[in-house]
Amino acid sequence: MSKILYFDVETTGLNPAKDSIHQMAGIVEIDGIVVEEFDIRMKPINYAELPLDYVTPVGGITKAMMADYLPQSQGFAAFKAILNKHVDKYDRSDKFFIAGYNCQAFDMLFLRTLFDRNGDTYFGTYFWSSSIDAMILAAYYLRDYRHKMPNFKLETVAAHYGLAVDGPGFHDALSDIRITRGIIQIADMV
Repeated sequence: MSKILYFDVETTGLNPAKDSIHQMAGIVEIDGIVVEEFDIRMKPINYAELPLDYVTPVGGITKAMMADYLPQSQGFAAFKAILNKHVDKYDRSDKFFIAGYNCQAFDMLFLRTLFDRNGDTYFGTYFWSSSIDAMILAAYYLRDYRHKMPNFKLETVAAHYGLAVDGPGFHDALSDIRITRGIIQIADMV
């Protein structure tokens, strides 16, 4: 059985040691069928210390917008409930592949940190250690065209493949992961 968790986070910065997730979204796919989508918004771990005029460096989310988000522990609990619906954490052969755009170098680091901050040592119980990274797949398939692209951001690669945003726009975790899944599906057909 193939289980893929297409996963994206939006954060307060680039360093998982000091920055924090404020949005995580995903698509659960089992044997090629989407069985669930989720979009969890949670206050960053340092929400109380953020200045009143705080705005995330990417996406323009303000502290005021985060006021009604779940506390981080409740956001993590909601995420774990989704994982527990689809994975038997006591079965070593039942795990998700995490799929995302630049997920190995970014999203997985923040996800591991979220597990650590919540005192949960079961990250490896839910996920295989290797990921399916759309950025790496696209780099391979676009190797003869890459030099013509202005950058290799998600929105640039999506535009190259003719994929349109489904949702509020780029730098919204659910919109981004839907686009990422589309890139992986295209790469899968090549």
